[in-house]
Amino acid sequence: MNKNMKRREAIKAAGIAAGGFLAWKGTASDFNRSDVRSFAGSWLYQGQPCAIFQQGVILLVVNEVGSLATAKVTGPSEFTIWGGIGWDSGLVAEVVNHGRTINWSNDTVWQLA
Repeated sequence: MNKNMKRREAIKAAGIAAGGFLAWKGTASDFNRSDVRSFAGSWLYQGQPCAIFQQGVILLVVNEVGSLATAKVTGPSEFTIWGGIGWDSGLVAEVVNHGRTINWSNDTVWQLA
């Protein structure tokens, strides 16, 4: 039963994340897709694996407990969480240290794995 509950939670979270992709409307101030750097990859938070998947300016972000969030690139070295279960909407991530560190606005730090 626990396995089925986790599967349902994952499916629900993926549906919410996909909905975030569809709901996000671009604006004239968005970056040109050719100018967007890649934030995708494997990351670590206190030794626990995290991940970022990217399609253009839209990101799917997975934290150390497996919670999914949608995000959008909002600057040359920055992206902002739009929503997700277990995530604070509006959370900002700044990628520093030549792309090897993510400093989150809640004082959390991810390191490139």
